[in-house]
Amino acid sequence: MSIGYRGHKIMTQPLPAILDYIDEKIRELEEATRKAEVATGEARVAAEEARVAGEKAAGEARIAGEKASAEVAKEAREAITAVEKALAREMAEVRKIAEQALGFARLLNQAQVEGLNANIRAFNSKMAEWK
Repeated sequence: MSIGYRGHKIMTQPLPAILDYIDEKIRELEEATRKAEVATGEARVAAEEARVAGEKAAGEARIAGEKASAEVAKEAREAITAVEKALAREMAEVRKIAEQALGFARLLNQAQVEGLNANIRAFNSKMAEWK
């Protein structure tokens, strides 16, 4: 039975029909309210599950980030150690070459001084002969 306000004048209907109509609308409203409450409860559960999952994912991402950071730091320390060792070897080699070059320079200097001294002696000898 359709007793809508639009198209019909509700007051022209018998009282039992009006009451039946009101009861039907109340039942429909109660059913819609119950469904809304169930949907709200389900939405709350889903929201809580999403929150928990989000927190778990964030925690896992933080842990993964910390592990990756620690691994990078370890690799960096190992690389620095390797470079320091290689640099120490190279510096020892450079020091050895520098010491050899210094020794050679001293010998060369000594030879030059001895050569100059010999020239001075020869010059002095010639000067003594001319006197």
